[in-house]
Amino acid sequence: MERTTFSRAERRTYAQEATRRRDGVVARRVKRKKETAARWGRAFSLSSSDSNRPPQVRRIRNNGKSLLLRSLVVTILSIVWLDSSVTASVQSNSRLFEKQINATVALLQQSSYTNVTCSGYFSNLNANEYLNLSSIDVAKCPVRQMFYATNNYFPVWGYESNVANDYGKILVRQSGECTVISDTSASHDFQIPCKAHDYCYDLRKASFSGTVSDKDCDDAFNQLMKANCNDRSFINRQLCNATRATVYRAVRLGPVVTDPNPGVVVISNIASRKCVDVEGPSLATRTPLQQWKCKNINNQRFRIWPSAGASGYFEVRPVYPTNRCVSIANSVWIDPCNSNQYSQQVRIRGIAKKDEYIITSRIRPRGCWHVPHSTKDGLDLLNPYCNVQDSWSRWRINSG
Repeated sequence: MERTTFSRAERRTYAQEATRRRDGVVARRVKRKKETAARWGRAFSLSSSDSNRPPQVRRIRNNGKSLLLRSLVVTILSIVWLDSSVTASVQSNSRLFEKQINATVALLQQSSYTNVTCSGYFSNLNANEYLNLSSIDVAKCPVRQMFYATNNYFPVWGYESNVANDYGKILVRQSGECTVISDTSASHDFQIPCKAHDYCYDLRKASFSGTVSDKDCDDAFNQLMKANCNDRSFINRQLCNATRATVYRAVRLGPVVTDPNPGVVVISNIASRKCVDVEGPSLATRTPLQQWKCKNINNQRFRIWPSAGASGYFEVRPVYPTNRCVSIANSVWIDPCNSNQYSQQVRIRGIAKKDEYIITSRIRPRGCWHVPHSTKDGLDLLNPYCNVQDSWSRWRINSG
């Protein structure tokens, strides 16, 4: 292959052309870099003064500052608005929550009380029956004036929704209250249980302790507190039950024991309207009981005590003469008290819904106190076979 050769002049010309092309490429690259740097410098550079720049550059820069400032202001205002909105929402929700809490507490404290109509009058029921711890609202009342003579009140119906869900209405002492803790809080409302507990103790005080024990009253109290706790929210139910357990322990371990302390009563016959009277009055053994015009004197006044020898039975003791109890066989008289004698253990039975009673003895359960059919003063009481329909065998017990 033939080799091509160039003269020295041709080689110099070629070298100059190559150098020129190379310088042109480099110059264009440098120019593009400078133009790019100039554009960025005009728009964003903070090191140079705007006064040395053309008006178009100053406008671009000022517009950038304005946009940035507006964005910053909008952001700040948004944060302030959001904060105020959140604060207002929290305050509103807080007020709403507080109202709900207050409404709930107020609802819990809405215990109501109504007068009771007794389905009958009884002397030998247990605590649950007297309090009506059942789902049926039937008032089984104690012998009315025996209870009233001792406590100076008569029970009423007490209603509270949580307790009512389990037991309906409860017989209570309306003026009763809790003594170990406050009656109500956000987690409990023990008004009805405490008032029922007070009523139960008053039953014992009025001589119904033969069938109503302290423990019976305390256990009924515990059941009613538990009923109040049952229908609450989980947290409040736990708090309520913790309070209940503490209160129940305090009641059971406490020294308080309610002993009978009966009030004075007068016993009168329905038919004759005369009062039972200790003849004389005499301290002699077997002094008879008779009917006499009511004079409110001590030998016509009695206290009815629970019998120590038999649950549900009573001892009838005159105010004067003292230390004497009514004994019953074919007739009725007074003897020195002996709680083991069946003749001195009497039962008081209510007649239907009437505040009227027949009085029988343990030794002759089919007989009852009776007045011979006469209104004459001084007639001795007898104890024949009982006829409930006979008004001469029915008695009213009044506060004396």
